[in-house]
Amino acid sequence: MTTPMKDVRKRLQQWICQMEETVAEMSSRTASLAARERRLVAEMESARRLGEKWSLRVMKAMEIGDDQLARDALAQKEAYEKRVADSEELIRSTRENYALLARRIEELDAKLVRAKRRLETISRQEHPADH
Repeated sequence: MTTPMKDVRKRLQQWICQMEETVAEMSSRTASLAARERRLVAEMESARRLGEKWSLRVMKAMEIGDDQLARDALAQKEAYEKRVADSEELIRSTRENYALLARRIEELDAKLVRAKRRLETISRQEHPADH
């Protein structure tokens, strides 16, 4: 038959193990979000550069008086500007999610520290001569 203290210790050990797994999963998701942010920033910068190139094409087409070419170039420029705006929104959202996960990980880490201290205390109470 187990003692109440051993039951508490066992439940606490299980909880600690589950929380460590949760922290590991959240850390992995945080790393994925960081990689996603880097990719989105690179895509946004590429779209921004291409939009600037199309802007120059609009001006060149206007200089030579080719209205159709200017309209086509303007449509491309606007499409890239839309990509930049969409990317900025995705980057903002990704950064918010990253910050939220980072805060949650810190909170769980703090709970883990307290739980491990409690487990240590219980172990000392169960086996006072060993400590």
